[in-house]
Amino acid sequence: MILPRLAGCPYCIDGYQPAGVDLYLGPVYMACQICIDNDAIDVCADCGCDSLFPAFTSAHRLAEHLARYGLAPVLCLGCFGITDFRAIEDHSGGTR
Repeated sequence: MILPRLAGCPYCIDGYQPAGVDLYLGPVYMACQICIDNDAIDVCADCGCDSLFPAFTSAHRLAEHLARYGLAPVLCLGCFGITDFRAIEDHSGGTR
């Protein structure tokens, strides 16, 4: 999803700015704070723009990657960014 952005904003790429490297997600982005402060992007009503957006090429690859750690992403229903992780249960009802 491409966000509207402040024209010529030097801090973001299509409304997202680099936010570092997460232990499980790798390189991540977040909504550009400069664009938010200048009212070019609305604050997500569900997460307050605290979600992270990983630099994965597809949701399928992301899910496979996180499953190796026994994790599944918890998505924000407003912007579909990742807000948290949850443990994946195995078939015996326990967690991995």
